Amino acid sequence: MDRYFNNLLPNAEIRFNLYFSSILVNNCNLPFSSFLKKLKAEKEYPFLVKEQFLKFKDYLSMLIWPILCLPLVLKKYYFNGLDISMLMRSDISSGIMYQNSIDGLIAYHFIKRLKSKKVNVNKFILWYEGQPSSIGFTLGVRKWYHEKSILGYIGLPILENDLGYYPSTLQYIKQKVPDIFGVIGNAYIDIIKIYCNDLKVIVCPALRYNNCCNKQYKQKYNSGKTRILIVLSYYKEVSYQMLRNTFLAIEKSGKENFEVWIKNHPVNQNKVLSDYNVVTGLSYKFVNGNLTDRSLDSDITIISTTTSGMELIIQGINLLIYIPKG
Repeated sequence: MDRYFNNLLPNAEIRFNLYFSSILVNNCNLPFSSFLKKLKAEKEYPFLVKEQFLKFKDYLSMLIWPILCLPLVLKKYYFNGLDISMLMRSDISSGIMYQNSIDGLIAYHFIKRLKSKKVNVNKFILWYEGQPSSIGFTLGVRKWYHEKSILGYIGLPILENDLGYYPSTLQYIKQKVPDIFGVIGNAYIDIIKIYCNDLKVIVCPALRYNNCCNKQYKQKYNSGKTRILIVLSYYKEVSYQMLRNTFLAIEKSGKENFEVWIKNHPVNQNKVLSDYNVVTGLSYKFVNGNLTDRSLDSDITIISTTTSGMELIIQGINLLIYIPKG
């Protein structure tokens, strides 16, 4: 929360009680029960754990979700006269039990339980990426808090080919998207409206980049060996490419001149080199901690095309951006 909604309250025009309800990903070494306990004890960012609001019958109803999707799998699909049924069936079948789809169901029932407990909510702010979890959350608000508005906050730079972000006219008509979208610059207003010109879009602060702009950073160059920090991707195949190509380049350049640090993506915190199907005779070390601090302690940082890369660029850190093959 300190990254995605950094300084949210100071940017608000009025003071209000703020609660967070996030998709839980335990990427630390704590047992999950201890992780939850620590989360609930958080003072600066008070959390509502969605799963703890749900009742047994809510979880039971989610078990029939795959059965309800069967008609969609059996349906015929055409696009401009072309039969795309096989493509759609494959996509729907693989997505039925996709974690993000389950998160959408949990979010829907969570909103229902908030209403049943008579929790008064003035406004919903949704971190929006157009994923099933966003749609489930929106549908829950539409049904149980239909008089309340939803701000879909897109707090990251978006590219023209990031099609999942862009709501369609049909989604807008069916009310499966937020009432208002917040983007982090005027340049993104027309992009987000590419498939639906009726969307209401406003410009919001780029909360994630607040700290980047307010601090002065100085890279600490190391004497002796050149220290390379490889910041791995969420995607295993991209991480494999980054590791393999970097190790090959170092071996050709003289391995005695380099020191290699590797930082996992937060979701893959406990992975080791063999998890990426990479074998090397080079010495290396996995490191944790703040990305900026680790980058400042390195001579060069190698990162894939991520938002974190933009943060490091703003901070003036020596950066090599890896463009994945394909």
